[in-house]
Amino acid sequence: MTPSAPPETAVGRLKTEVVDALKQRLVGRDEVVDLIALAVVAGEHLFLHGPPGTAKSALIRQFASAVRGRYFEYLLTRFSEPNELFGPIDLVRLR
Repeated sequence: MTPSAPPETAVGRLKTEVVDALKQRLVGRDEVVDLIALAVVAGEHLFLHGPPGTAKSALIRQFASAVRGRYFEYLLTRFSEPNELFGPIDLVRLR
């Protein structure tokens, strides 16, 4: 069991109002909810990978909605190319 942050802090409010609520709604996804919260607090990116139908997109949408945030979503397939996400390679800058 993790110690809870005081509710008056922003992190404490994130835990009680968003993280705990999502954990109750989405059973068995506690670790993913914690990772999303950690990425938000740290200001870092998070890449979720897993089989279809495991509520990855639903979880991100609900979290973003709860914190009034934005997120980026792109469906990758085995045929996806890096330039679909990052744009074409600039050979001049690469040199």
